[in-house]
Amino acid sequence: GYSYGSAIGQVLADLFPDRVRAMVIDGILDLGPSGVETAVDQAAGFETALQAFADDCDADNSCPVTPDAIAAVDDLIAQVEDEPVPASPRDLGPGELAFGLAMPLYSESLWPQLADALADALDGDGTGMVALADEYIGLADFDIYFAVNCVDFAWPGTPEELLAAGAGAADESPHFGEAIVNDYVRCAMWPAQADPMPAVTAAGAPPLLVVSTTNDPATPYESGVRTAERLESGVLVTYE
Repeated sequence: GYSYGSAIGQVLADLFPDRVRAMVIDGILDLGPSGVETAVDQAAGFETALQAFADDCDADNSCPVTPDAIAAVDDLIAQVEDEPVPASPRDLGPGELAFGLAMPLYSESLWPQLADALADALDGDGTGMVALADEYIGLADFDIYFAVNCVDFAWPGTPEELLAAGAGAADESPHFGEAIVNDYVRCAMWPAQADPMPAVTAAGAPPLLVVSTTNDPATPYESGVRTAERLESGVLVTYE
């Protein structure tokens, strides 16, 4: 199981350790932290991945936003906050930019596409960045994503508390803190009762292989480290 599947695997191994012959979980969702804590960690993961992209770009003279890719990102964020950048099929605004920046950080193979989209947007054409945003939005049914996450984790009781947490996350993760944490504001108003997943140990299960990847944005590496330590038979494999 990967991503949310890693949570399903952990709970299954805890409930039915005798029914597990072998298990691999990859891209780990850490059980136990609150929803806000998980979102803050995720924002930090995207921030780390963005810096990895920027370091790679700055070391490559052919990168279209060298020698300071982070400055290019900051410039574009400031631009779209002031006025959308023309693009097709719709203009590039703050929401599209947040998704467009996040999407290519999942894989190094997408870094050149991100660099080109940044350069084009700074030149007045945000079409590439909007395309990245739309690719991200099309990856999953986000209605279901929030329906699950709003119930599976504990969230603040009011939108104001959650938005304050988003503002606080911006201190550590200036490019993603508010965008990612604030996206969960709906969970502070969710009509269904939350039933947070506990931090399980899967006592009695055979060795559980926990794969975690450095610079992973959405499921940060440290989540895998903590999970492997928490699971009674967890074995960590680090993928660089």
